[in-house]
Amino acid sequence: MLALVVSEKYCKQGIATGLIDEVRLKAYQEGVTALALNSGMTSARETAHEFYQHYGFKKSSYGFSLDLDWEK
Repeated sequence: MLALVVSEKYCKQGIATGLIDEVRLKAYQEGVTALALNSGMTSARETAHEFYQHYGFKKSSYGFSLDLDWEK
């Protein structure tokens, strides 16, 4: 999953769980054996990280990015 964001207004209503449940079901039906997702490392994402871990996702890698600011 590249992105999963639920507006704060709708948090704690089961929306993210429902979305991941559907992705998980589709993955199962297609024979997929693992799911992976990316999430930002900002403090604003801490609640999301807790949710992912509670759902059962495990931290398994680091992600890296390189900003290409050609103006420097």
